[in-house]
Amino acid sequence: MKNILTEKFSKRLLIAGVVLLLIGFIMFVWNDWSFSADEKLKADKVAQFGDFVGGLIGSIWALAGVILFYVALTEQRKDFATNREVLNAQTDALKQQIKEFELQREELSETRKVFKIQSETLKKQQFESTFFNLVNLHHGIVNSIDLRSKENKYGVIEAVKMNLERGKMNEKIIEVTTGRDCFVKFCKGFRNEYRKLRRDITELSDLEIAKQAYKNYYKLHQSDLGHYFRNLYHIFKFIKNSEEKDKKRYTSLVRAQLSNDELFLLFYNGISEYGSKKFLPLIEEFHILKNLNLKDFIEKNKHSKFYKKSAYGE
Repeated sequence: MKNILTEKFSKRLLIAGVVLLLIGFIMFVWNDWSFSADEKLKADKVAQFGDFVGGLIGSIWALAGVILFYVALTEQRKDFATNREVLNAQTDALKQQIKEFELQREELSETRKVFKIQSETLKKQQFESTFFNLVNLHHGIVNSIDLRSKENKYGVIEAVKMNLERGKMNEKIIEVTTGRDCFVKFCKGFRNEYRKLRRDITELSDLEIAKQAYKNYYKLHQSDLGHYFRNLYHIFKFIKNSEEKDKKRYTSLVRAQLSNDELFLLFYNGISEYGSKKFLPLIEEFHILKNLNLKDFIEKNKHSKFYKKSAYGE
């Protein structure tokens, strides 16, 4: 059956039909046709020949056409099947590529996460390295401060800068104070200056007297206090300008390094002309005065109103 329903067999039928057509034509017209222009056609012979062609040869050719049509359909079906297989293969390949792309995207996403973590870790390490260097520098500045107490000609003991004592051997040095202990004497000296102005000046407000008293006392110890507060300001400014999310964690660490005497002087430095523009906003933002004991001197003179409540951690 497979050998019959083929294009080759159909061609053979066509050739056989042509051969039979020729044979039939010869058989029907060989003896009866004179090929003369004046002779009439024999209708019965022509009809028989037509029946022969239509009945036998036409059937053979029709069969050949059916076989060719079947062959064409079969080949078309095979082509469709082949195309479907190719499309399925292409679809599978695309699906595989999509999976690979998804895997690559996930890998890139993980890589970005790793790079982001590494970048954040590096930034944090750089920030903390600079931060702790500034804190160590702050401790170095504090430790470098020194004061000498002397007895003047009236028998009064007062604190002076060590570098001012050079060449004054006629004055008796009875005590040397260094480091954080100097702030105890700074605070005492400022209180005395404030009380003196408060007693002598009555037309100024409490804030103006406090500013003037701090300015007067600051000039006496500008080399130490100026260096100290500038560095302290830059530590808090560095934290504020950084990309660190938990800024208050680091400001709390710095605040924990400050003694009550340091906070006391910081209080008046913040309202003075030396710190009111830049340092005071940081003091209020980061609650730097949270650990300051207000009961001594400040609350008594009602100076706590010079700052917003946020400066005290409220």
